[in-house]
Amino acid sequence: MQPFQARAMQQWKIYSFQYTRLRKDMYNSVVEHLKREGLSKAAAEQQVNGFFQRAGIEIAIRNFWRLPGLAVQKFFIAHRETLAMGFKDYAIRGQLRALYRVNGGREALGYSRLLWGVPMATMDDARPFLQANYDLSAGEKLTKFLNSFAKGELYPAVLIEIPGSTLTGLPWLYVCGLIGGICLIVRDRPIIGLHLIWFLFLCTLFVIVMVTGNFRARYRIVFEPFWFIYLFGLLDSGMALVHSASRRVEG
Repeated sequence: MQPFQARAMQQWKIYSFQYTRLRKDMYNSVVEHLKREGLSKAAAEQQVNGFFQRAGIEIAIRNFWRLPGLAVQKFFIAHRETLAMGFKDYAIRGQLRALYRVNGGREALGYSRLLWGVPMATMDDARPFLQANYDLSAGEKLTKFLNSFAKGELYPAVLIEIPGSTLTGLPWLYVCGLIGGICLIVRDRPIIGLHLIWFLFLCTLFVIVMVTGNFRARYRIVFEPFWFIYLFGLLDSGMALVHSASRRVEG
């Protein structure tokens, strides 16, 4: 496994990540090694899976204080791609990939009559049908709105260098969301109230998801709604502070 470790270290050093391919290559290599040692394919795969699981847990336990920092770094690196791929031809390309990924596409295309009422034996049959039945007329405007929205929410509030990320600084939405979460915790009456418990849960979930996931944007999408929830929490806290100050002045 040492050659794969060297490949992983080199990829991390230059921030050129192909960890999914690397993991599969390492897995297949070790399985083949065990098969040459006399194990059956099923036994070798079971042994490798168990070993990888134990190794991952041990690494995490020995480096638990580094996991939050790693999670934050991977979160920002995942901004190399947008959360959504647009509304133009991506729908058709996505459908075609779905049709042809399962067993070379034969099994998926076998359900074409059930899904669309039309038998489609090949990609040449599927593409014209999808192009004719998917209305992409609004796709260009929606994609422009999507790109503007994503660019707006990631506008940097604090200019700092983030290694491996395409971001030029900390986005204003994340800064305001974190401040909003702290404001709600402070305003909560109990010492260990609902907002503190929920905030700690989100932080724990963040570390687990970002450490165990790869660098694709889909792993950060689960947190997207909460940035806006806590943004409104910050606005609500600001309004409450202004209201409290005005009442003191009037009194």
